Formats: sequence, C-alpha cells, structure tokens
Amino acid sequence: MMRLPPPVSTRKPSVTTWGLVGLIVGATLLSLLYTPYAPNAVDVPSRLQPPSLAHLAGTDEFGRDIFSRLMAGGRISLAVGFGAMAISLLAGALIGALAGYFGGWIDDVLMRLMDALMALPGIVIALLIVAISGVGFTNTALALGVMGIPVIARVTRGAFLVGREMEYVLAAHALGASPWRIIIAHILPNQVTTILVAASINLAGAILGEAGLSYLGLGTQPPDPSWGRMLKEAQSFIGVAWWYAFAPGLTITLAVFAFYLLANELQRLAQPVSLL
Repeated sequence: MMRLPPPVSTRKPSVTTWGLVGLIVGATLLSLLYTPYAPNAVDVPSRLQPPSLAHLAGTDEFGRDIFSRLMAGGRISLAVGFGAMAISLLAGALIGALAGYFGGWIDDVLMRLMDALMALPGIVIALLIVAISGVGFTNTALALGVMGIPVIARVTRGAFLVGREMEYVLAAHALGASPWRIIIAHILPNQVTTILVAASINLAGAILGEAGLSYLGLGTQPPDPSWGRMLKEAQSFIGVAWWYAFAPGLTITLAVFAFYLLANELQRLAQPVSLL
C-alpha cells in the first residue's frame, strides 16, 4: 500500500505583514545610527512647518523634526513593548504551564489569581504600579507586563491541557521522565507557536498601553520622545498644525496594526495543512 508523504505547508509568508513589521522595526534600529536631524535639536525659526522635502513629517512647536523624533521615539515605544511582552510571556507561560500540567488545587489557585487580575481594568493596574514605583522605562514595562500575564497564562494553560494528553507525553511519563522534563522538552516545544501568537497580541497591546501612559504623563518624560508623548504635546496645536498629531497617531496605529497582523500570520502559518 502506497504511503502518502507528510503534508508540506505551501502557505507563503505575507509580504504586507512582514514588510510593515520590518519597516517599523528597521526604522527604529536605524535611528540608533542615523536620523535626518538630531531628535531634540531646537530650531525656533522652523517651528510648526508643514511636511516638506526638508522635514518629511513637519516640525513641532520648537522646530524639532517630527520624523526624526518618530524614529527615536520608536526606541522607547518598542523597547517598552518588547520588555512588557517578555515579562508577561515568562510569567504567564510559567503560571499556565503549572496550572495546565498539574491541574488540581494548583490549577484552581493560579487561575483564581488570574481571574482576580483580569477583573481589574488593565490601565488601572498599570496606573497603580507606576504611581507606586514611579515613572520610567523599567516601571512602565513592568506595569504593562503585569497587565498581559493573565492572557498568556490562560492560553498556555489551554495548550498544556491538550498537550499533556498526547501519546508522546504519556509515553515519556511511563518511561519515568520528570514533570519538568515533560513540560520543557515535550509539551512546550509543540505548543510554542500558540503561545507566541498570544505574545504578539500582547506586544501590540503593550505598545498602545505605553502610548496611553506617556499621553497621561506617566511614561516617557520630556525632552525624550515617545509616540504617546508626542501625541500629548501635539494636542494644543491640532487647530494650527494638523501634521503634528497626525504623524505620531498614524505611527501608533500602524505599529499596533502590524503586530496584530503578525499574530494572525503566526497562527495562519502554524495551522496544519490538509491533503484533501
């Protein structure tokens, strides 16, 4: 009897998704080496100029180049986003893995804690942490990371509830493998894509959360730029310089949209391919 070859995925990566993510991350990394103007350089005679070849996104009330500040602001916005994602990913994956694999009272206690955390509005938790620990990069990332822990924990728990019943896991258990070896070497590698999809969604939420905290004055402090801080500073000039608010607003929208698309792309590529 002829044996069919294993299914091979013919899905191709989305050019739009990876191109948009690459553009945002690439421009941010480029800002470490080059920006058209110094992000904090004041040029009062050039204040509030509209977009032009000299200033692609216009200038602000101090004559600073908005495009250069957007590039530099991406360092903080993306660094906080990735930092928050790392915190929520590590803590949430650990909690979800323990709850999903061991079950019983461990599952009950950990999930009730996650329920309690999810019952509070995320922005309230972030504001509380920042108010107690103070403003700054680390505290902002910590606050946003704590917000994302319950989502990662629940996704990981669901993945481990399924994974622990798989035949290869039962075989490893029968051969005497320790729980930690089964969790790390057998279940986690086969569920990592599912967890990364949730992490990508958390990353998008963290970027938006950083913008919100900076807008409220609890994130990045002047003169350092971040996308949310720039949006806050542009608020008083919307009537006379529409480009001032439009540029950071569009950048935040594209960044959040790009990482939501990335989560969808990871989920699409991870789906099994049918031979029928």
